[in-house]
Amino acid sequence: VIVKSAELAPETARVMGEAIGKHFSPEILAIVHGGPEFAAYFAGLPWDHLTYTGGGRVGRLVLQAAAPNLTPVTLELGGKNPFIVFPDADLDAVIEHAISGMNFSWAGQSCGSTSRLLLHDSIHDRVVEAVAARLRALRLGDPLDPTVQMGPVNSAPHHARVMACIAAAGIAAMIEVITVTPSSISYSPRFSWRKSRTQQTKARCSAAATRSLEIACTSSSPVPYAASSTSTPRRNCQRTSHTTM
Repeated sequence: VIVKSAELAPETARVMGEAIGKHFSPEILAIVHGGPEFAAYFAGLPWDHLTYTGGGRVGRLVLQAAAPNLTPVTLELGGKNPFIVFPDADLDAVIEHAISGMNFSWAGQSCGSTSRLLLHDSIHDRVVEAVAARLRALRLGDPLDPTVQMGPVNSAPHHARVMACIAAAGIAAMIEVITVTPSSISYSPRFSWRKSRTQQTKARCSAAATRSLEIACTSSSPVPYAASSTSTPRRNCQRTSHTTM
């Protein structure tokens, strides 16, 4: 199994890679890195199965890249995750689960986050007021500060998108924008998407895919693959990949 991580979170991918490397060899499970150019190359490799988690626009590009090889593809493109509440619900539990489901510790950056509440008229005002009060009390700031409950969003384009949504909703006057410049972080990106690095990563990915196939064909022990309800393995030798872009 080869995982192509999202280029906007390289440090997370590095930490995951180090943890995975303690338990699996690269021939069994590996993480590779790269930007959009490498992502297009990665999706076009002759995998036995390709899965993608992300948005619809890139999902279409993944399908197009996989089509010449007739690679089976599974797309997980997120959703709006409505939280539907009926009038006989335990409202304290509703408020608690609604807020925890919004994943504020990740600044809401999760496709599984609660993104809307659908409330019965009889409880609407009480729930909205209670949720708003809890959200106003959230501690914002440096994510490395253990007392902080929500840090900044991942990138400048993401910040711009959030601000555009706020402007479209007509609630900009109600929003206080906090700019976080953590002085305690001595982090420099470890991954550069220059052409030379992309070519190196392509070579590593192709080599890892080849080794994975060889191991699967020669090993007496089963080799894991990413199962999907939409397809079945085409043969015993499986080269499976997953990408988040």
